Amino acid sequence: MKLKELRSVEPRDSLGMLGSKDAKLKKLEGNINPLPNSNYYYAIVPSMSYGATGNEQDVCLLSPDKQLIGILTVQISEDTAYVTGLEIDKAWRNKGLATSLYGILLSIEHLDIVSDSSQTPGGARTWVNLSKIPGVEVRGLVYNPTPEQIEMLRASKFGGTSYTFPVTLENNQLVPAASSKTDLYSSTIRNEYKLIALYNTKGK
Repeated sequence: MKLKELRSVEPRDSLGMLGSKDAKLKKLEGNINPLPNSNYYYAIVPSMSYGATGNEQDVCLLSPDKQLIGILTVQISEDTAYVTGLEIDKAWRNKGLATSLYGILLSIEHLDIVSDSSQTPGGARTWVNLSKIPGVEVRGLVYNPTPEQIEMLRASKFGGTSYTFPVTLENNQLVPAASSKTDLYSSTIRNEYKLIALYNTKGK
């Protein structure tokens, strides 16, 4: 049985997450910190999006002159952050800043990260970059797999009805290590695959 893949979507100029920047910057006051080993800044605050739920957080990235240039929105449950949205200012894209936002959660907050159910090509590259960070392991994630799927993917139980499986880099794209012909990405709307970045538990 074939698993449904992560949905591959085209990038858009704007998702609206960075609108009303002045108002958002005001909400960040008192929460801005230097990003280690860089000249950027970051802040983590309750989500500033309209209609956000109480457990959603915005991880904000600021330029060297403290302008808001990126937001990663996540739902946090225990020690795991579930991605619900990400936007980098168009003028600041292709600089690896999305990886920096994920890195804040992994290396500073010591949270594991579960991907959204759809990704742009840039988002897929970000997960490749995450897989190369020392101390971070990226694995595939699937819910309610059949016994045949568990065997095919060499999946192991993670928690509840979720299982993780090893992935490997092939042609600059992450693929299941045990079944490289199984594509993690497609244009299908429904999906079962996600990715999870596991932070080295030492120091948690």
